[in-house]
Amino acid sequence: MASPSNEEEQQSAEGLPDRAVASPRKKGRGRGLRTRSGCLTCRKRHVKCDEARPACTQCTRNRKTCSYVVNREDGSRAATTEVASPVTASAPAPAPAPAPASAPASAPKSNSNGHGPEPGTVTTNLEYQSSGFSNTEVTQNMTATGASPASIDQPVGIATARWFGMLAGDAELEFRTSPQQNLPESPATVNSQLPVSVPVHVGLSDSPFTQSYRSDDLWSERLSWQSPTRLTLQDAEQQLFDVFVQRISLWLDLLDPYRNFASLVPRLALWNVGLLNAVLTLALRHESLQTTSVESPFARRDALQYYHETLHYLSKALQYPSYHTSDELLATTIIISAYEMLDGSSRDWERHLQGVFWIQRSQVIHGDSGGLRGAIWWTWLCQDVWAAFRDRRRVFTFWRPERKLAQLGPAELAARSVFILARVVDYCSAGQTAETPSGFIEKSRHAEQLSVLLDEWADLLTPQFTPLPRYASKEAVFKEIFIHPPLYGVAIQVHHAARLLILLHRPTLGGLHESLKRQAVIDGHVEQIGGIASTLTDYASGTLSSQCLYIAGLSTFNQRYRDEILRQIQLCRSRTGWQATSMEDELKFHWEQHSGF
Repeated sequence: MASPSNEEEQQSAEGLPDRAVASPRKKGRGRGLRTRSGCLTCRKRHVKCDEARPACTQCTRNRKTCSYVVNREDGSRAATTEVASPVTASAPAPAPAPAPASAPASAPKSNSNGHGPEPGTVTTNLEYQSSGFSNTEVTQNMTATGASPASIDQPVGIATARWFGMLAGDAELEFRTSPQQNLPESPATVNSQLPVSVPVHVGLSDSPFTQSYRSDDLWSERLSWQSPTRLTLQDAEQQLFDVFVQRISLWLDLLDPYRNFASLVPRLALWNVGLLNAVLTLALRHESLQTTSVESPFARRDALQYYHETLHYLSKALQYPSYHTSDELLATTIIISAYEMLDGSSRDWERHLQGVFWIQRSQVIHGDSGGLRGAIWWTWLCQDVWAAFRDRRRVFTFWRPERKLAQLGPAELAARSVFILARVVDYCSAGQTAETPSGFIEKSRHAEQLSVLLDEWADLLTPQFTPLPRYASKEAVFKEIFIHPPLYGVAIQVHHAARLLILLHRPTLGGLHESLKRQAVIDGHVEQIGGIASTLTDYASGTLSSQCLYIAGLSTFNQRYRDEILRQIQLCRSRTGWQATSMEDELKFHWEQHSGF
């Protein structure tokens, strides 16, 4: 158990009689040794912390992210004694390193053929300090500002700091071990990040967000992390930006009828360097997966450079309380998470999903939040449901909708299918067992409750979910089921995928007749998923549809169905570029493991 802090000891002393306070007593072995409560990492691990700055000995030895909670008294003192202004204090002097005299102040070429974009070269009048960030910068910068309205000791600040700490630690390790990445050793390669002190009136008339913030007390602070003028893109970066707007946003906006990722996020990015770099990171990684040609102008190492610049911006901008709760930060978090999803690192992706959950929870963001925040939550849920299913864990969220299914519109009903799938994934997690009689009964009861919920959802479907007539080929393996727009077709696929998971994990007493009957029901759901997938040709639905096909592939023993599912997953992957790890290979391995059943 951690020892009490000095503040707690002083409070307990104040409650004693005067003579008890005045009488000299020798301190016990565990008292008086620590002037603070240690770093967040050591406190979480319940180990002794020597509170060395910027990183304590324990975190340095174990290569952990080291961050400190700063109380308001310390924060205000830092603001008055160490900081002349928040802007000048936020940018520590760059470490000197030799560089060719003729080298321009721009990012290094992304690849040898020179076709790729130069990371971090968005042109703006912001002063930028690049590269060489560490995973302790955000804590140091927050301490330097001493901003009291939303200090790091508040839940929002702690959640954001923990999320960034994981990101910085993972990125530092990846850059250190990547053989293809040639990062500059000196922070003199990029030309824009946080603004210098700029008059409030400079460049603001063109901003689409000026009026909503001009009357806000935090508007002046917002200028500290927001560009005063619209950012401009180089030609290669414009190409990547278009990829995000016209293609990737469709996938992110699948459950959002207002398409915030296509309409609002790009406009926010043009006024925020961090969000723009995140957008370019995701777009570049997406394009790098579209071809394996060595002559491709886009490579993974280029995306890593943009990713690095995004994290460096975050290390500076997170010192400002207004940035912690901004739409720009929330959009950046989910875009970085999508990048991890494309990049194929399941462990990093899961950690980042958890970090996004912390941030959303601290700001009470959920499925009914509406607007961009609600859209971000649903995008995050789609990612977390898949990650949780693959890892056999529970979904991170524990939000319970207040509105009943009967109160939802068609688009909301479609989105709710993903939430119901999340509850089914919770049911299928490793924690749900039926090895004992009581466990058998409990798991059967839970499965029945979920089945009733799925029945209720299906009973409330509106005409938008009804299949439309379509010419069907007699040679087709699955009878085509054409539901348009694709959102409603994918929702039906998700519904049947949830049914399949319940059937696969629901305890049964066995018996040949019962097994055959159960498999017939399973194949019926597989046919529904495959029939809808055979009519989907759009980009937006490809990711979620392929996940449903994967679940269908795990469920069927019909070889014709299996072959067709593999073909349809390949088509989804060719449309979307997702995912790096082949689901087809995983299904083949699963079928080989269960070939005797």
